[in-house]
Amino acid sequence: MNGFYVYKFYVYGANTRDKCPHSHILSMSDTDIILVFVYNADSGLLNALKDGVIKIVSPSSYQCRLCGLTFGTATMKSEWRKYIDGINHEVKFLHKDEFHEQYEYPEAEFPSAYVDRKGALELFISVDEMNSNQTLSELIQMVQMKLAKIEME
Repeated sequence: MNGFYVYKFYVYGANTRDKCPHSHILSMSDTDIILVFVYNADSGLLNALKDGVIKIVSPSSYQCRLCGLTFGTATMKSEWRKYIDGINHEVKFLHKDEFHEQYEYPEAEFPSAYVDRKGALELFISVDEMNSNQTLSELIQMVQMKLAKIEME
């Protein structure tokens, strides 16, 4: 399954993954752990266009640190894509409306990340932790450290 990307539950080949700026990425998993990253944005073309305009016109007012760190104006940053592709767990990215459709977790705040263990969610990166990252390198380091702790369990 590595190299396939899901957007609105349709599978596209790897060469079309940049068609949606917030495509869900799935990596092959050797465990029952799924990392779920959740954007502080809703899905849909109009929302993506609105977010794109805000990122260009007023980047400091953009409400999604995860989006800001991991995406350029329209596509996922190659450094992040390469890192995610190298994780030995399934990874998916959801917009907040998609998250609420898939999970019963009313106290969720965004942007954040969760670990899904067979449908049971636990917080992986809180909003405050996500927003504390000033660079993509910091986010990658945070994910690496937290993932190492989970893998030792």
